[in-house]
Amino acid sequence: GAVLSKLGKFDEAQKIFSEILTTDPAYFPAGFNLAEANFLRGDYRGALEIFEDLHRRDRDNELVRFNMLLCFLQLGNAVDAEKVEASLYPQGSTPAWYYAQAVMLRRQNDERGARKHLRAAHSIFGEQDCRSFDESLAAVKP
Repeated sequence: GAVLSKLGKFDEAQKIFSEILTTDPAYFPAGFNLAEANFLRGDYRGALEIFEDLHRRDRDNELVRFNMLLCFLQLGNAVDAEKVEASLYPQGSTPAWYYAQAVMLRRQNDERGARKHLRAAHSIFGEQDCRSFDESLAAVKP
């Protein structure tokens, strides 16, 4: 399913993730990937609903919260996006904080500041730990 999503075959990917969730509704990776597939196809409200459910089950998952922030922004809900941003762990704990700062700076047309935070995240956490955040960020409309 994840491969199908990366290939842009969202209907097929969503079908696979939904079938998995029918068998095991608590299977976190299938829920996360279904939310991402929704996000990538532009169904931000559907993605947000799933991300919020995942967040209720795992309050410490920073990638889920970062994706919630992106959904709120794509839906034009800056107030809730800022609430999510404020809830992220302080600087240095995870890539999420740095990526959230970058997204919020881009909203203010501060691309230089945004790149500074992204470089810091890559420097501290490395390419592997930043990959999922990079993929989520790449899907955001400028």
